Amino acid sequence: MNTAGGMTGGDMTTTEVTVEEGARVTVTTPGSERIYRALSGNAVMNQRLRVDRGGRLDWLPQETILFNRGRLARRTEVDLQEGAVATIVESILLGRAAMGET
Repeated sequence: MNTAGGMTGGDMTTTEVTVEEGARVTVTTPGSERIYRALSGNAVMNQRLRVDRGGRLDWLPQETILFNRGRLARRTEVDLQEGAVATIVESILLGRAAMGET
């Protein structure tokens, strides 16, 4: 799963993952997500993660890169049932100008 070419103001994605009882699932992305300059509004990313009883989810996407004037509203909801386990990584990088690179 991936937002491919990137997102900007007004774009929206929703990802839902359900790990069934006793199952093990790893979710990742083939490349970094990019949030580009928004002329208006936010790029919106919603994730709903559910792990049923005794299941395990490893949510390990590559980093999200925020570019100058990019606007992102991200919401991640996690529902863990009894005995379920989740490892969740969400890393954010700032675009080159924000990092002081020339």
